[in-house]
Amino acid sequence: MEDYQKQFLEGKDKFENIFKLTSAASKIIASDLTILRVNQALVELLGFDAHEIEGTKILDYSCPEYKEHWRKLQKAMWEEHQPFFKLEACLIRKDKSLAWVNEQRCCFMKMILRMVLRCWMISPGAKITNKVKND
Repeated sequence: MEDYQKQFLEGKDKFENIFKLTSAASKIIASDLTILRVNQALVELLGFDAHEIEGTKILDYSCPEYKEHWRKLQKAMWEEHQPFFKLEACLIRKDKSLAWVNEQRCCFMKMILRMVLRCWMISPGAKITNKVKND
C-alpha cells in the first residue's frame, strides 16, 4: 500500500510542477467560478499579482459578452458532470486591454477519484484486488 501512496504523492508533485512551470496560462477554479490557484503564465497574461487574482471570480475578468460562456462551462462541469469542456473567451487585463483565450477545462476531482480507485484495495480477510470504477 505504501508504494501506491508514494505513487499518488509523486503524481501530485508532478502535477504541481507542471501547473507552476507550464507556459500555458492556467488556473484552478471552483464550482462557483472562484479562482483558487493561478500559475505564473496567467499572472503575466493578465498583469495582476497572483494574490490579486486568487479568491476572485473568473467573471470579474470576463468581457461582458462572454460571461454566459463561463456560466455554460459552470453548468457543463458541475451540474452535468462533463469531464471536459472547451470555450473561447475574452479576458480583461489589469491595463484594460483584452486577452483572447481558448479555454480547455477538465474536472480534476473525477481524475483524482479514478486514480485513487485504481490503487490496490486491501480489506481485512479479503484477497488483494485491483478495482477500477468505470464511468
